[in-house]
Amino acid sequence: MKIHVTRGSVCMGDDVFDNSRDIEFATNASVGDIIPELNANSFFPHVSGNDVMWAVENARKERILEYYTKSERTDFKIPENTRLKEACGDKLSLHCVYYSSYK
Repeated sequence: MKIHVTRGSVCMGDDVFDNSRDIEFATNASVGDIIPELNANSFFPHVSGNDVMWAVENARKERILEYYTKSERTDFKIPENTRLKEACGDKLSLHCVYYSSYK
């Protein structure tokens, strides 16, 4: 199953590139497969310093998970075993929102 994944820019220079990709997931993929697949596809840019957070949202802007790059921690906002197709809904897309700091 192909999912269109987009992400916010981390700096002005990052704006010159297309930050979207169509990434192939297994038909039975779950929410727990999102971060390993995005990392395998080198989707997130390297950011030095803080434990930056990427919030992954579906097309309805519902937050699915939060991923902390330095600690490699994932906090799931819906059950990890939820089928990815169900989490995405009718539109097979995900958007990753960048937070350089958070509370």
